Amino acid sequence: MAYSNKFIVCCNDQQKKGKFNAVLKDFVGANIKFYPGISLYKELREDPAHQKHIFINFDEASFKGLLMVREIRLLYPKTRFVAVKSQWQEATLKELFEHKVNGVATWNCGVEDLKYMVRSILKGNNFLSCDIINNAVNIFNNRKQNNGVQTETISKLSPQEKKIVHLLISGLSPKEISVHLEVKYETVRTHLKNIYKKLEVNSMLNAVIKIIKSDPSILY
Repeated sequence: MAYSNKFIVCCNDQQKKGKFNAVLKDFVGANIKFYPGISLYKELREDPAHQKHIFINFDEASFKGLLMVREIRLLYPKTRFVAVKSQWQEATLKELFEHKVNGVATWNCGVEDLKYMVRSILKGNNFLSCDIINNAVNIFNNRKQNNGVQTETISKLSPQEKKIVHLLISGLSPKEISVHLEVKYETVRTHLKNIYKKLEVNSMLNAVIKIIKSDPSILY
């Protein structure tokens, strides 16, 4: 499959640039460009109609990653974002989810894991790396209070819907889930619509956060 979308990487650290390059270079038709934050805006202004995938190293404070995501998302809503950082804080993750960042990972992920994330995003899906999910589970497990209304909402998911949520979190696309569960693709799509409706969300990332807040055990 040939990908015509550009890969734009905001990263100045040479070692991490090397990892980004190792992840992206093998995709057929990959067009990788490395930018410091300021010149990225110039690139977008010159070619605003072209859908791009922007990879941001959030370890570099000079990029002001959250501000960049907010501003670019408002101007160019078709842009897809991937954020990578050594360690994420819960507050930052929440802001990323609010601004519909499509992929979130840590530098602890291996090259093959990051490639899997890119494949998922190119297919139109969102992605959370497993270590972030596990960290979120630990955060919410350590909290003494829980939201009873959300728990009630999660309990409305059928066993099959819970399976689908778990597989989505694992990084499978809806088509891959249909193969895994040996059901029709349209059946999976129907389940997804029901899941979003029951959870009162409109994206996989928001669904994941709501599920973890309500019942982390659903991930196991």
